[in-house]
Amino acid sequence: MIFDKKTILVVEDHADSRLLMAKVLRSEGFEVVLAEDGIQALNLLSENRKFDLILMDLSMPQMNGEEFLAAVRKLPHHANIKVLVVSGWDNLKSKASRLGASGFIRKPIDINELLEEVARNLSAAP
Repeated sequence: MIFDKKTILVVEDHADSRLLMAKVLRSEGFEVVLAEDGIQALNLLSENRKFDLILMDLSMPQMNGEEFLAAVRKLPHHANIKVLVVSGWDNLKSKASRLGASGFIRKPIDINELLEEVARNLSAAP
Protein backbone atom coordinates (compact mmCIF):
# COMPACT_ATOMS: atom_id res chain seq x y z
CA MET A 1 0.00 0.00 0.00
CA ILE A 2 2.66 2.55 -0.99
CA PHE A 3 1.45 6.06 -1.74
CA ASP A 4 3.27 8.90 -3.48
CA LYS A 5 5.20 9.85 -0.36
CA LYS A 6 2.23 11.19 1.56
CA THR A 7 3.14 13.01 4.76
CA ILE A 8 1.30 12.27 7.99
CA LEU A 9 1.50 14.30 11.19
CA VAL A 10 1.09 12.14 14.31
CA VAL A 11 0.09 14.15 17.39
CA GLU A 12 0.31 11.85 20.41
CA ASP A 13 1.69 12.42 23.92
CA HIS A 14 2.34 8.74 24.73
CA ALA A 15 5.72 7.78 23.28
CA ASP A 16 4.82 4.10 22.76
CA SER A 17 1.71 4.90 20.71
CA ARG A 18 3.49 7.67 18.80
CA LEU A 19 6.42 5.43 17.89
CA LEU A 20 4.20 2.46 17.00
CA MET A 21 2.17 4.55 14.56
CA ALA A 22 5.34 6.06 13.09
CA LYS A 23 6.98 2.66 12.60
CA VAL A 24 3.92 1.12 10.95
CA LEU A 25 3.28 4.11 8.69
CA ARG A 26 6.93 4.46 7.66
CA SER A 27 7.05 0.76 6.81
CA GLU A 28 4.23 1.47 4.34
CA GLY A 29 6.18 4.26 2.65
CA PHE A 30 4.71 7.31 4.37
CA GLU A 31 6.75 10.25 5.57
CA VAL A 32 5.84 10.71 9.24
CA VAL A 33 6.35 13.79 11.40
CA LEU A 34 5.84 13.46 15.14
CA ALA A 35 4.51 15.92 17.71
CA GLU A 36 4.12 15.27 21.44
CA ASP A 37 1.20 17.67 21.92
CA GLY A 38 -1.07 20.12 20.18
CA ILE A 39 1.21 23.10 20.71
CA GLN A 40 4.16 21.37 19.08
CA ALA A 41 1.90 20.26 16.21
CA LEU A 42 0.55 23.79 15.69
CA ASN A 43 4.12 25.07 15.50
CA LEU A 44 4.80 22.56 12.72
CA LEU A 45 1.66 23.64 10.89
CA SER A 46 2.54 27.32 11.29
CA GLU A 47 5.77 26.63 9.39
CA ASN A 48 3.43 25.94 6.43
CA ARG A 49 4.59 22.37 6.19
CA LYS A 50 2.29 20.33 3.98
CA PHE A 51 0.60 17.37 5.61
CA ASP A 52 -1.81 15.04 3.85
CA LEU A 53 -3.35 13.70 7.06
CA ILE A 54 -3.21 14.24 10.82
CA LEU A 55 -3.58 11.48 13.41
CA MET A 56 -4.50 13.13 16.71
CA ASP A 57 -4.89 11.90 20.25
CA LEU A 58 -7.70 13.50 22.25
CA SER A 59 -6.13 13.46 25.73
CA MET A 60 -2.90 15.45 25.70
CA PRO A 61 -1.24 17.91 28.07
CA GLN A 62 -1.06 21.66 27.37
CA MET A 63 -3.53 21.53 24.46
CA ASN A 64 -5.95 18.63 24.10
CA GLY A 65 -7.13 17.23 20.79
CA GLU A 66 -10.36 19.20 20.74
CA GLU A 67 -8.50 22.50 21.27
CA PHE A 68 -5.88 21.52 18.70
CA LEU A 69 -8.46 20.67 16.05
CA ALA A 70 -10.33 23.93 16.65
CA ALA A 71 -7.06 25.83 16.16
CA VAL A 72 -6.21 23.88 12.98
CA ARG A 73 -9.60 24.72 11.47
CA LYS A 74 -8.73 28.43 11.81
CA LEU A 75 -5.50 28.09 9.81
CA PRO A 76 -6.18 29.05 6.16
CA HIS A 77 -3.74 26.55 4.63
CA HIS A 78 -4.81 23.66 6.84
CA ALA A 79 -8.50 24.29 7.54
CA ASN A 80 -9.65 21.38 5.38
CA ILE A 81 -6.98 18.83 6.24
CA LYS A 82 -8.31 15.40 7.15
CA VAL A 83 -7.89 14.49 10.80
CA LEU A 84 -8.26 11.06 12.38
CA VAL A 85 -8.96 10.96 16.10
CA VAL A 86 -6.95 8.30 17.94
CA SER A 87 -8.31 7.50 21.39
CA GLY A 88 -9.67 4.91 23.78
CA TRP A 89 -12.60 7.12 24.78
CA ASP A 90 -16.12 5.73 24.92
CA ASN A 91 -18.47 6.97 22.18
CA LEU A 92 -15.43 7.68 20.01
CA LYS A 93 -17.39 7.59 16.76
CA SER A 94 -19.83 10.29 17.89
CA LYS A 95 -17.03 12.34 19.48
CA ALA A 96 -14.99 12.27 16.26
CA SER A 97 -18.06 13.22 14.24
CA ARG A 98 -18.94 16.08 16.59
CA LEU A 99 -15.39 17.44 16.26
CA GLY A 100 -15.55 17.29 12.47
CA ALA A 101 -12.85 14.63 12.21
CA SER A 102 -12.86 12.48 9.10
CA GLY A 103 -12.61 9.28 11.10
CA PHE A 104 -11.23 7.58 14.19
CA ILE A 105 -8.90 4.84 15.35
CA ARG A 106 -9.60 3.17 18.67
CA LYS A 107 -6.86 2.51 21.24
CA PRO A 108 -5.28 0.10 21.82
CA ILE A 109 -4.21 0.54 18.22
CA ASP A 110 -4.91 -2.31 15.83
CA ILE A 111 -2.32 -2.05 13.03
CA ASN A 112 -4.73 -3.27 10.35
CA GLU A 113 -7.38 -0.77 11.42
CA LEU A 114 -4.76 2.00 11.42
CA LEU A 115 -3.64 1.20 7.88
CA GLU A 116 -7.20 0.76 6.57
CA GLU A 117 -8.40 4.06 8.02
CA VAL A 118 -5.31 5.94 6.77
CA ALA A 119 -5.70 4.45 3.28
CA ARG A 120 -9.43 5.24 3.21
CA ASN A 121 -8.81 8.87 4.15
CA LEU A 122 -5.92 9.40 1.76
CA SER A 123 -7.75 7.89 -1.18
CA ALA A 124 -10.97 9.84 -0.62
CA ALA A 125 -11.41 13.21 -2.29
CA PRO A 126 -10.98 16.17 0.08
